[in-house]
Amino acid sequence: MTRMPTAASRENGASPAVDGDDDHRAYWEEFYARKADAVPADPSAFARWVVGRLPRCTVLEIGSGTGRDSLFFAAEGYTVLGCDYAVPGLRYAEDQARRRGLDRVTFQQLDLYDDEHVLERADAIAGSTAPDAVYARFMVHAVSDEGRHNLFRLAGHVLGERRGQLFLEFRTARADHEFGEHFRQFVQPAQVEEELRSYGLEVEHCEEGFGLAVHKNEDPKVCRIVARAKG
Repeated sequence: MTRMPTAASRENGASPAVDGDDDHRAYWEEFYARKADAVPADPSAFARWVVGRLPRCTVLEIGSGTGRDSLFFAAEGYTVLGCDYAVPGLRYAEDQARRRGLDRVTFQQLDLYDDEHVLERADAIAGSTAPDAVYARFMVHAVSDEGRHNLFRLAGHVLGERRGQLFLEFRTARADHEFGEHFRQFVQPAQVEEELRSYGLEVEHCEEGFGLAVHKNEDPKVCRIVARAKG
């Protein structure tokens, strides 16, 4: 896989950092700067579920955070590009990859609130990384309408020629959360399916319920969707 500029190299001037939505970016940058070690290091239940259904291939994770799932995919033999727009999270993930000796994973900044940036990155990723799958856990409910549509737009673009798959997991109802409150917008599965179709992605699997994303005493209601690009 072609290596993208790392978070550290962009900070040193190799590539300019993107602006993003100020409030959202500030929240996540502070969160990962202060609490990255508190985020579970084990892969999510959703990542394990995906590995059971996806042959070894190239995966693009959008919203990689501390890299827990990207690192898991890489350790399982996938080639991975993890994207987020909070630089402290990217730095943390890069450090964990080095510590674990994982050379099949790269991390890159991505801003879903910048339309031009999304289109530029989509072209670059489609041409160099050429992912067979896009993975986005807990992203759909954590971004505004603009961010969600750019997520789907990017996925449709990078998966189109390869007829690749998109894997989504997202909350559909409010619930208590160990790490406190941040921006959440709960979108129902039917709306997500309709929006995915408008970006050339056809839903192959959809399930919603409890027991899918249990963490300690938390059991939020979530939806899992698998969609395939129509090409």
